[in-house]
Amino acid sequence: MEAPPMLERVQRRRCDSTVELSIEQKHRPLVFFVESICDDPDIIAENIQQVKLGSPDYVDRDTEEAMQDFAQRIECYEATYELSYIKIFNVGNRYLVNRVQDHIQSRIVYYLMNIHVTPRSIYLSRHGESELNLLGPHRGRLRPYARALAGFIEGQNISDLKVWTSHMKRTIQTAEALGGVCEDLTYEEIQENFPEEFALRDQDKYRYRYPKGESYEDMVHRLEPVIMELERQENVLVVCHQAVMRCLLAYFLDKPAEDLPYLRCPLHTVLKLT
Repeated sequence: MEAPPMLERVQRRRCDSTVELSIEQKHRPLVFFVESICDDPDIIAENIQQVKLGSPDYVDRDTEEAMQDFAQRIECYEATYELSYIKIFNVGNRYLVNRVQDHIQSRIVYYLMNIHVTPRSIYLSRHGESELNLLGPHRGRLRPYARALAGFIEGQNISDLKVWTSHMKRTIQTAEALGGVCEDLTYEEIQENFPEEFALRDQDKYRYRYPKGESYEDMVHRLEPVIMELERQENVLVVCHQAVMRCLLAYFLDKPAEDLPYLRCPLHTVLKLT
């Protein structure tokens, strides 16, 4: 016995609605809230003075009036959310994490719990120029630059400075191995002895991997815990290989992956990030 036309249309609409709802739930993005909470009056007042009074909202407005207005805003932010979130209290003194649901959210929590807003500087420098550097980009005069670097850093009067360096001899002497089998070759020698590898590298310098070596992409992943530890530090001097320096610069300057292999990192130069 066939269903009446009206009943058939109703059933079809219910079926269609169920399918649409199922698709919507399946592809619905997970929402993760990041909330920074501060109830320390001194930190709040300092933040308003340093940041908020210079915003477009308070141009040509009385300071006291602006302070009162922002205090009212804070009251509006104090609602409690029964969702996925991380709350940051008093610039990182305490964290409250609720209902972390996936890998991306856990990475957000990991990142936020490792950064701080304390004023500090990161100094980046390549190792001193070695005799091999004079022969080409892959080849490694150390002592003169080491002395010059020490004199420069001492003249900066940097409090509690930490010095980080790699295990390669030329970086330690100044204060990794990216090229694999090509590590001690000039680009001309690579082109002559490994023409196919040379051509492949030109096509995608970020993702290209030397035989028995690693790509810039590999290095970015390997440096992630180093970068997170750098985020936790205060004043640091990092003496490193050019490839490592490029990865650090790309992260702190928010450069896209395609630009990373071409970031300029000259020898005998100190770059200061604040």
